[in-house]
Amino acid sequence: CASSDSEHVQNYEFCAFFRAQLHALAVHSGAEATQLLSRSERVFTDLTRTVRLREQAYGHSTPVRLIVREWTPLDLDMEYRGFVHKGRLTALTQYFDMVCFPHVVHQQAAIVRSVHTFFEQQVRPCLPYEDCVVDFAVAVRRHTHSAPLELLYQLEHEHAVRDLPTDGLLRVRVIEVNPFSRFTSACLFDWSRDRAVLGGRGADGLPVMRVVCRMLPVLRRPTLLPGMEERLD
Repeated sequence: CASSDSEHVQNYEFCAFFRAQLHALAVHSGAEATQLLSRSERVFTDLTRTVRLREQAYGHSTPVRLIVREWTPLDLDMEYRGFVHKGRLTALTQYFDMVCFPHVVHQQAAIVRSVHTFFEQQVRPCLPYEDCVVDFAVAVRRHTHSAPLELLYQLEHEHAVRDLPTDGLLRVRVIEVNPFSRFTSACLFDWSRDRAVLGGRGADGLPVMRVVCRMLPVLRRPTLLPGMEERLD
C-alpha cells in the first residue's frame, strides 16, 4: 500500500527523534562518560541486578568491568537483532521497529542471507553461548533515485556504506551480545507468541526475518516545516 504524505512526514520525524537519541550517546571524554552512566536508570538497574545475582551465586561480589571502544556512527536502517537458539541463528528483526525504510524492505533477502553467512562463518565458531541475542550492523544500500522524503534519511557518514562486494553479500559486523530472555526486547517478534519461531528456523533454512513493511498510520496531524510542501510534490 502506498503511504500518504502525512505518513512520510511522521516517519521522517521518528527517524529524526531516534537519530538524535543515538547522537546523544556519543561522548568525548571520561567525564562525559561518567556523567552519562551515572544518570542512566537502565545502567543503575542492570548493575544492581548483576551485583545481587553474583552475590547470590558466589557468596560475594565480583568485579564489574567497563569496556570502552571507539564510537562508530550507525544509522537506524543498519541495525538488526538476531536470535540464537541452540547455536543456530533462528530469527532476525529490524531493531528500530517504529520506522519504515522502503529500501530495507526491498533488500530483505540480501540482508538475511548476508547476516546468516556472516554468523555461520565468523560468529558461531567463537560464540561462547548456545542461546543469546546478537545485534548486527549491516551496510544496507541506499538508492539515490528514492522518493523525495527518503533522501532525508541518507546516512550522514556516507563512508560507512559501500557497494555490494563481488560475492553479493552485504558487509556485516557484531554490535553486542545480549541474554536470550524476555528482558531483552524482541522488537518485531514476541517472546510468547513467537516462541516456536525463535526456537526454530524458516522453511528454507534461513532465519525468519521481519521488517516494517509500511509506515505507521498518522498518530497526529503533522506540522510541515518550511519548504517541506515542495518536497512532497
